[in-house]
Amino acid sequence: MHSSVALHRQCLLYYNDVPEPLYLCPNGAHCPTWFQDPTCFTGTMDAFVNIVRHKGTRTFWRSLPVTLVMTVPATTIYFTAYHQIKSFLCGRSLTSDLFAPMVAGTLTCLGQPRGAHEDKAAGSAHAPFSALYWFSYELVKSWLNGLMPKDQSSVGMSFVAGGISGKVATVLTLPFDLVKTQGQVTLGAMEAMRVKSLHVDSTWLLLRRIRA
Repeated sequence: MHSSVALHRQCLLYYNDVPEPLYLCPNGAHCPTWFQDPTCFTGTMDAFVNIVRHKGTRTFWRSLPVTLVMTVPATTIYFTAYHQIKSFLCGRSLTSDLFAPMVAGTLTCLGQPRGAHEDKAAGSAHAPFSALYWFSYELVKSWLNGLMPKDQSSVGMSFVAGGISGKVATVLTLPFDLVKTQGQVTLGAMEAMRVKSLHVDSTWLLLRRIRA
């Protein structure tokens, strides 16, 4: 379900509770085809079908080189930093072995470089996800280690633990992720309109608004 609403003289399309800006073509017929003909998808499968039909299958991997350049170093730094911080915390007995993954995951996430939008809006979701993910991962992996024979490969256990912890963290942080997305969209709209004072409502205010 979606509807449009005017906010600060800009038309926004609410789709799945997330406001998306509706860009109007200033040059009429001189605008590119995609600008003249915006597409609304009814669901995930409809999006896949229409993208393949109009843009081709290669469209899904068009930005792969740029994504790899950005993701591979960030992921390498993230996992390395997590294990180093966790070993430091456990080695110095700064926290218990049970909560060391949660603290290490939070510190690692907070240490990652982020853009202006994420600095203001993403903190409500990224750090809690990382904390819950690593806490669940280490807990599930330790539990599986007690069930499996000692000569059993740890690859399968890591795979299962990662899947379970990812689901747990996603379910618990998804409401805050929606708040983060709305905050980022609002900031982007305000910057596009060149609003001098960029201010986004607090997390709890956005949560109450979504609930209402």
